Amino acid sequence: MIEWYNEKLLPRGLPELIYQICPRRVSPLKIIVNRRKSEESICGSVKKATKPHFHIELYPTVIFQDNQTYGQTVKWGVRSFRYWVIPLEVTLHEIGHCLHIVGLLKIPSRDEEEMANLWAFQKMEVIGRRNPRLGQPDGFIGGLPGAYIIRERAQKLDFSQGPRATFNFDDYRAYKCGGQYG
Repeated sequence: MIEWYNEKLLPRGLPELIYQICPRRVSPLKIIVNRRKSEESICGSVKKATKPHFHIELYPTVIFQDNQTYGQTVKWGVRSFRYWVIPLEVTLHEIGHCLHIVGLLKIPSRDEEEMANLWAFQKMEVIGRRNPRLGQPDGFIGGLPGAYIIRERAQKLDFSQGPRATFNFDDYRAYKCGGQYG
């Protein structure tokens, strides 16, 4: 069982995918999406609250920063796809920490961060084999990333060039391949 708080800040469809992927052995799990984080560069954290419960806190304002370089997947894809993949990767990474705490993560590694990364990448491979778009639903991306994309697009628009100024090739590519777009 996974309880979500403030999941509207994440891309649409992400909680459903995490629910399907998350091992039942780490439940009950509470995933709290916070609006702000005072520390920079921390995308998420795991807290073991009571004996059976885990709390994962995600910080989308840090995750969606323009210069965020978390993981390997941010180097490719249109912005809307990156805004889908990065929170997926961060959430799976934090679930990997939960598995490590419970003792279910049996990946040979030197440190806990590396084990959580390996588990997240293995799960992303499983998702990628089933769906090359990594489970990204069709249509608008929604949530906080959708607001960031709309704000960024409004800043880039130059109406002095006429109606062609509103054309966004990345959104067109995402729309044509069935991905989420801003």
